[in-house]
Amino acid sequence: MLIIADENITQGVNAFTQFGEVRTINGRNISPDMLIGADALIVRSVTRVDEKLLSKAAGLKFVGTATIGSDHIDKNYLDKRAIGFASAGGCNSRSVAEYVLSGLLNYSREGGFSLQGKSIGIIGYGNIGTKVKAIAELLGMTVLVNDPPLQRAGKIGFSAGISQILECDIITLHVPMNNGGEDNTFHLIDFPQLEMLKPGAMLINSSRGAVVNTSALKQTLKKKHLFTILDVWENEPDLDTELLQLINYGTAHIAGYSLEGKINGTKMMFESIRDFFGVSAEWEPVYPDIDPSPECRNLSDIIHNIYDIRTDNHLLREYTSPADISSHFDLLRKNYRVRREISAYINGNSSDLIKALAIAGN
Repeated sequence: MLIIADENITQGVNAFTQFGEVRTINGRNISPDMLIGADALIVRSVTRVDEKLLSKAAGLKFVGTATIGSDHIDKNYLDKRAIGFASAGGCNSRSVAEYVLSGLLNYSREGGFSLQGKSIGIIGYGNIGTKVKAIAELLGMTVLVNDPPLQRAGKIGFSAGISQILECDIITLHVPMNNGGEDNTFHLIDFPQLEMLKPGAMLINSSRGAVVNTSALKQTLKKKHLFTILDVWENEPDLDTELLQLINYGTAHIAGYSLEGKINGTKMMFESIRDFFGVSAEWEPVYPDIDPSPECRNLSDIIHNIYDIRTDNHLLREYTSPADISSHFDLLRKNYRVRREISAYINGNSSDLIKALAIAGN
């Protein structure tokens, strides 16, 4: 079996060699010629998998994405070719939720107020949104959720309207990219929605860049202060550097980049390949030892010592020129440091709140 895999899939070679030959390639550079003779293709969100890419992959049987989103995959085309497909839904949901937690604590610290009693509107109540809700409730926040598709499906009995969500102190986005249709999320946050946000409100987007209209956000931030955190951008990796200068924190699409989140994605792809091809194989990932988190006096300090969004914000802003931003963005993702989740630091002396945060939303 020949497997073509994105070179940035954590421990991918070790996992996938259980099935045969593995060739790793930069995800943005995978071409049709590279897929000649391939049995399986495992990508991440930077690779658009469609008829054009697969035009020479006559023997391809399986495509997998080691990511929670799949809007970069033309699943209708895969169905026409009878090519199997799997995604890693939920693999890094805790990592993204902890990214949001770090953002919330910085918002609180910089504003000099408590999060307790603050209102948070969560748009999208899937694997990530459920964890964010649980974390927010542990912090004593008032939570509103908006997810019309889940409400229509009868999977949740509560879904606040967008206008209610936009009245909250904090709005965080956790939706898939749907371009059109009843549940369109392209430019879900546009001029009218941004106008509704009260001055000083917090806006977090860690879903997909095009969920927020870049032009509308830039114009809004020039006349109204919103505490803004963006991990995702329209036209990645060629992000708008003017917008970056207007927001509080900007990061290089790394919210889900914890080691646990990455390895979860690899494990899910390993299991999907194994099950699809009916192969008997086993693989166990390797987790490095960690130094215990230093003693801290409060929750904010503890979380910041585990993961602080400010570090990634500073790194993204170190580009040398607007023309350099694309390569800088990709290098930050490719060379991302080892980042562990809260659960890796739990010990017998950990507070009940820290333990609860580590499992919130399970």
